Amino acid sequence: MITWLHITLIAALAGILVLLFLLIFQECLHPKPRKPIVPDFTTSSNVFRWADHPSLVADAVENGWSRFALTTTLFGVCETGWEVCEGSSDYMQKVRLNPGLKKIIARASNSSLSVIRAALPLPGPRLDNSSFPQEAYFELTILQEKQNEAALLISVGLTREGQIPMKIPGCFPGSIGFNSTGSVHLNGTKIAHESEKGKWGISEKAVVIGCGYNPGRKRVFFTVDSILVHEFNCDEAEFISPFYPTLAANADVIALVNFGQCPFKFAPGNLHRTPNPCFVRIRGLGSEDSNDLFSIGRMDSQWSAGTRSNNNKRANSIKSVEFDRESEGDLFEIVLV
Repeated sequence: MITWLHITLIAALAGILVLLFLLIFQECLHPKPRKPIVPDFTTSSNVFRWADHPSLVADAVENGWSRFALTTTLFGVCETGWEVCEGSSDYMQKVRLNPGLKKIIARASNSSLSVIRAALPLPGPRLDNSSFPQEAYFELTILQEKQNEAALLISVGLTREGQIPMKIPGCFPGSIGFNSTGSVHLNGTKIAHESEKGKWGISEKAVVIGCGYNPGRKRVFFTVDSILVHEFNCDEAEFISPFYPTLAANADVIALVNFGQCPFKFAPGNLHRTPNPCFVRIRGLGSEDSNDLFSIGRMDSQWSAGTRSNNNKRANSIKSVEFDRESEGDLFEIVLV
């Protein structure tokens, strides 16, 4: 026997079903656009700290500037190699972006943009002997043929730890970039406009672009052929940590990278220059009771003379180091007592 209670329940269930049908129909007719998933480039996890990477500290100490080379290709096509410095026995890295590219795409397009950055950030690890200058500076000698000025874009700058978008340095959070047009971008904002004074992209001869970074003062500066053209105090919190030297271009560009292997063209940069940070006695690594860490890499020319020393004041010290200049390779004899 059907009662009024049953009729009421059936009517309510039918109403709910009709309402659900109307909601589904409305969603199908007017779907809400989904928000795109955008990587977060501003999180604290993107801040690099040498103390969090003891293995990278040891790697930097063992290999010196060669471990900081621009070897991380983020976008596009990049080639790397090494050649001997002029007037020195040390090697400088040669980087080529967009090799063989004949036609430059407009600046607004990223289709031909190639970006490469250093394997390790600057400044290097802070050590007792100051082998890695904490007022970091590096220079790139840009070698290129004269190309279409309206479309050419080269950028030298710094980017912080983590993934970055397909843009030139300075056009996204956690970065700063000095462009061949003379402009400078910081964290996605243009802080210096195009100018003839700062323009350096078009030249029939090589041009040397320098970048200095002092996280202790949050100071970044750029030089062109030994002349200081831009200097900024970056108030952003992330500019107290090491950043990665980064090079980007939309043309076939060749650059020589100098972290200090050879004298800088910008004279003040030589005040803290370390030709070969790996040929130094390092203290303060590992546990408190650990012995001194010695790492001997490729010697700079100023260390080429044969040396012999005797030091018995400390255990695990180097008793003698002999270097045979006549040999074809770098041969060392280390005797521990």
